[in-house]
Amino acid sequence: MLTTISSFGIWGFIVDNNIIDDIDMQTKLYANRDKNYGHFTVTRSEICQFIGIILLSGYNCLPCESDYWSSQRNLGVPIVASTMSSKRCQNITRYIHLADNCQLQAGDKTAKVVVSSV
Repeated sequence: MLTTISSFGIWGFIVDNNIIDDIDMQTKLYANRDKNYGHFTVTRSEICQFIGIILLSGYNCLPCESDYWSSQRNLGVPIVASTMSSKRCQNITRYIHLADNCQLQAGDKTAKVVVSSV
């Protein structure tokens, strides 16, 4: 029997809740401890939305990041603008983190981009 899986279903197989929770935790840790910005908060939903915007921007390339929120009919991307404000996206970009800087092994150049599955 052939089963149809949605794009979102496939996404769930690749990036599960544990990975999103880890990104959420590492991002908050980085903002609060490493950047001394104790007021920064982010939700799991915002992490998923942010990743979605990044993936879309890789497919639908525009000359400038701010163009995704442009009000010009032939330039802006309404789904991006309705998902998250440009200021919020920039703020998450500033603090998004996948690894704890205090736990990195010296000399491991891939440590910041490799998310452990454990």
